[in-house]
Amino acid sequence: MIPPMKKIIDLRKITIRILDRPEDCLLWNELVKEQHYLKNATMVGQQIRYVAEYMGKWVACMGYSAGTLKSNHRSKWTGWSPIQEKQRLHLVIQNARFLILEGVSTPNLASRCLSLVSKRISSDWQKTYGHPVYLLETFVDQDRSGTCYKACGWENLGQTKGFRRETGGYSRHNLKKSYWVFPLRKNAREKLGSIGIIDDKPLSSINIKLLPLQEKEGQQSIQDILREYFPEKERAVKSGTAYSTSVTLGLVLTGLVCGIEDCEKIAFWAKHLDQKYKEILKCPYREREGVWGYQAPSANTIRYALQDIDVKILEDAMTAWASLCGINTQNTILALDGKVLCGAKTDDDRAPNHVTLYEPKSGIVLDQDLVSNKTTEVPVAREIFERNDLSGTLVTADAAHTNPKTAAIILKKKATFCSRSKTISLSFSTPWKKGFSLQRKVRLDLTLPMTAGMDEMKNGPLKRSLSKTRIK
Repeated sequence: MIPPMKKIIDLRKITIRILDRPEDCLLWNELVKEQHYLKNATMVGQQIRYVAEYMGKWVACMGYSAGTLKSNHRSKWTGWSPIQEKQRLHLVIQNARFLILEGVSTPNLASRCLSLVSKRISSDWQKTYGHPVYLLETFVDQDRSGTCYKACGWENLGQTKGFRRETGGYSRHNLKKSYWVFPLRKNAREKLGSIGIIDDKPLSSINIKLLPLQEKEGQQSIQDILREYFPEKERAVKSGTAYSTSVTLGLVLTGLVCGIEDCEKIAFWAKHLDQKYKEILKCPYREREGVWGYQAPSANTIRYALQDIDVKILEDAMTAWASLCGINTQNTILALDGKVLCGAKTDDDRAPNHVTLYEPKSGIVLDQDLVSNKTTEVPVAREIFERNDLSGTLVTADAAHTNPKTAAIILKKKATFCSRSKTISLSFSTPWKKGFSLQRKVRLDLTLPMTAGMDEMKNGPLKRSLSKTRIK
């Protein structure tokens, strides 16, 4: 046990120490269970334990853990959409436990400890979990005033509604608490609510429940966006069922944001969507042969629809739709590509192969290196990534670079990595002459950090891939 300190202490000599030894953490847990009013030392998710010390003696215990999953006060304060909340929840942590040990009686000790921790916790979190912290939050019971938080500059955003999280949802306990926040960096509120920040967590998929499918408070719906980009008269596509362009493309774009990546899977996913989502996406209602409800198009219907549209316009529509969903579409895009110089082959040696890192929109080459005849593009690409600043960029590469080591280098450089998987394609067959079959492959690649599969961007990923026909 820690002996009590009855004398008043000098606040200038208070130090904060992070606990990393198991025996210290066990002692911290015992003290919190014994002396904290909650009688519980358990914290959820990522967590760090601190102690405040005076002349080598513990005077306070503090525990910080992952932020609460849902808070209406926080969402209103930051201006987060549901998707932004998923991208940035890791940037908020909670002061889950705070205990001044028994026998310690010094004015302003609590606020001094909070102040010292707030100056170092973002860097500690970066070292421990690989990302910084923008915002601290805490909950204070009704019978407590939160004076120490107020003295440190924390802001009280209001009372909770009296719910607690349990397995499978929430339950009401009617114990309302006040919710306090403290920004850890300048303009933290504006940065957390901005369109895109460097510390956004990349999303591989988004639940359809979080998507803004319907028009709301002046906000466009996905159908509004599609009619804006495809204003031609709605028509049936080349199938036996009348599905308008906006309906078919609405399902495609929504499916892509939800992590579905080819026609067969999009059609299967759309078929099993809840009826309310099919109605929102304007699927036609049919009732015949014992089947009724809103019906989704088949895989072939989707493929034919993609053939008949301008793919560059579709890419612009997808970017607008992703931006409306709160997905960061403002990344600086860097593309990596390897090319063999035409006509450079000699009788004695093969043609030289160069790996180039460039910005597709401007065409500016940032770095380039020659691939030795004794190696491949992969180690050369890793050297290029290592020596260049990739912070805040979206890096694209072909399937040759889909390996964990390359991805780890790019992520270490604080970039988002998108690379084509060889299995991702939109393919179909159509009858040709007797005894022959025409195989056409259509690839849909989008310049978004949450998508998988993207080729080099020089001429626009959609334009090149959707316009090609391959005969096998």
